[in-house]
Amino acid sequence: MHEWLDARAPWLNGAERRAFIAKVFRRKITYRADTLAEKLGLTYARRQRLGITTIGAIDMPKEARQEMRRARDRERKRKAREKTGCMTRDEYEGQSITRQAPWNAEGISRREWYRQQEQPKTRYAADGLVPNSSHAAVTVSSS
Repeated sequence: MHEWLDARAPWLNGAERRAFIAKVFRRKITYRADTLAEKLGLTYARRQRLGITTIGAIDMPKEARQEMRRARDRERKRKAREKTGCMTRDEYEGQSITRQAPWNAEGISRREWYRQQEQPKTRYAADGLVPNSSHAAVTVSSS
């Protein structure tokens, strides 16, 4: 620091010089990732080769780096799922009951199909059991 001051501010001496140096070292300088990359001239290729993750790149904006990271994460997670034997979404849906569902064959909703399954086949009338059909003729016998 003294050499730098000798070259650039030779008039700064004594207590004033010591105070200036103390002030400089007290003040923390923080840069954003892309600002620091610009000052260093760091390209994305060099950043990858060196394994730098905390400094940006001058030839790739932050959003593009984030999208590339997300794509790498998705691929890494897909491979991990594949390694553990998990099914892909297409395989799962192919084996799903909704694909082979009886309600699809009948052209009705799933809920409607279950609703029809819950209905009893017969109902009670005043004179006994009768079929559960609104069109069925109900005969009443008086004895």
